Amino acid sequence: MTAQSSRHVSEEARRVAEASRQAEWSAPSFLREMFLGRFRLDLLHPFPLDEEPRPEFQAFYDAFEQLLRDELDPVEIDTTGEYPNASSTASASWAPSG
Repeated sequence: MTAQSSRHVSEEARRVAEASRQAEWSAPSFLREMFLGRFRLDLLHPFPLDEEPRPEFQAFYDAFEQLLRDELDPVEIDTTGEYPNASSTASASWAPSG
């Protein structure tokens, strides 16, 4: 690729990016405000939890919580600095099925 064709590709990429930029915001954005130097915690907290979790998420969460509570030893992990292999845990029911 020549320098001239590289510059053309770069200019075209910039034009496409600028054309796709959002011009107006209908609601404030936490990240946009951060980039503008304004920390708007009110955009994040309290996080809206208006609805019940989906059943598949709740099933995963319950199984994962049981695994952490009943099958993993946090003291051993802290002492050795190693996490057990998945095959060494008694249950892999928390893992997504393929």
